[in-house]
Amino acid sequence: MIAWFTHRFNKVHRRLLREPKRKAVLQRRGLFDLISPSTVLLVVLAYLQYAAVIFYAARHPFPGFGGAFANIGGVSLMYILLGAVVVKLHYGKKKDPLQTNADRIRMIRGVANFYAWVCILMSVLLSFSIAQKLLKLETWGPFAGTVFFLIITLLLLRGFSAPPRRPEADGLGFNPVR
Repeated sequence: MIAWFTHRFNKVHRRLLREPKRKAVLQRRGLFDLISPSTVLLVVLAYLQYAAVIFYAARHPFPGFGGAFANIGGVSLMYILLGAVVVKLHYGKKKDPLQTNADRIRMIRGVANFYAWVCILMSVLLSFSIAQKLLKLETWGPFAGTVFFLIITLLLLRGFSAPPRRPEADGLGFNPVR
């Protein structure tokens, strides 16, 4: 029922708020327009660190270890799926016709950064989990999970910040009295 009301609401308001046809913004879009190079470097280092831990664990297996290629394959699949979502958002068709280009880029940038940090944190958490098993420190599991979810929550809260305000667009910018 909510989906039906939402569909009707959007249909009526799109008809009412028709603006003149907008033109496409013709600018190059690259990875570093969305995510800083240092974050990309951290993602790559976290993946390599995870692979190193898995290959070490493969030389010293423990009960329940699924093998090096299965573990690395699972994390690689997670990286690929999250990257595909960001690529689809970035290069795909715009869903909301009323969304400005700046708002859309800001939303995609937030999603891309959040997914990059999720990849980093998942690699570190899974490496920590393997290290716990190797060192027989399973009691640290709840602590690691709590820290992981706390960091994820803080990253999500960071995404709820207001967009930067442009005072000159509101007519509230600096205007000297003459």
